[in-house]
Amino acid sequence: RSSPIMKYKEHSFYSLLDTEYARVVYSEWGPSDGDPVVCVHGLTGNGQEFDYLAESLSNEGYRVLCLDLPGRHRSDYLKNPEGYAYFFYVQILNDLLIHAGIDKPKSVNWIGTSLGGLLGMRMGGIYNSPIKSLVLNDIGPHVPEADLKLIDTYLQQTYEYDSIEALRNKIKDLRSPYCGPMTEEMWDKVASYSHRQLPNGKYTYAYDPEIKYIFEKEPTGEYPLWMYWKNIECPVLIIRGGKSNIFPQHVADRMMAEGPSLKKLTTFVRWDDCGHVPSLMDPEQIKTVQEWMAKEVAPAPK
Repeated sequence: RSSPIMKYKEHSFYSLLDTEYARVVYSEWGPSDGDPVVCVHGLTGNGQEFDYLAESLSNEGYRVLCLDLPGRHRSDYLKNPEGYAYFFYVQILNDLLIHAGIDKPKSVNWIGTSLGGLLGMRMGGIYNSPIKSLVLNDIGPHVPEADLKLIDTYLQQTYEYDSIEALRNKIKDLRSPYCGPMTEEMWDKVASYSHRQLPNGKYTYAYDPEIKYIFEKEPTGEYPLWMYWKNIECPVLIIRGGKSNIFPQHVADRMMAEGPSLKKLTTFVRWDDCGHVPSLMDPEQIKTVQEWMAKEVAPAPK
């Protein structure tokens, strides 16, 4: 398939985070009056990981917003790492909805990968939630302790590469067993938004290493997420990579027996060729999301 044509506009707003005012950047795809979709990335990712999905959804008439949380890619890196807390992430996401004019109850469709799914469950499980449909990409309300420690170990390390190509090849080596089908063009695309240059001329990943500060203390937030899951009242698509350790099958089974599942609001799919996390770049993965949304999603109230 061809690469995304990049028919998006870039916007930004400022959010108050503890001791500083931080600029948050997001991409907007599709018609301004389209049914809104908010895409939220994983811990070390950014909004551009949704470019293929956003382009496809915008071609269907959706208005798609893909933000970079602070400390990632185009958004500000924080002076005070206390701002990389779940409380502030939720605040930032609410600020995004206000900035985009989609801050009414049941007004947005939410697609969350890993961390973005944790935040989606948290915002989806509150009274008068702004979320009217929720896609959870390989994440549940519980993550095994051993895997949280593994992520923490990954965050503690320093990564430097002599070239963008070297960084690209490392990303491909690490992720190709887990993402599902990916073309060389897609790996080029991933490298294009996953790198930043260091003062010494070398290249590293496009996130602030200080995001580890809060992750060590609150890897999945300050509150247990099962209580949020039980309060969700919108349709949910649960995606599990069959090889995923972050999202074990027993957690998915519990989700299918509680909360929105009791009202027959959940759909579960497992992609056995994926682990943590499916890329949502492969046309078949995109098709699964689009077909579910076409079936389950009602247009946003005007």
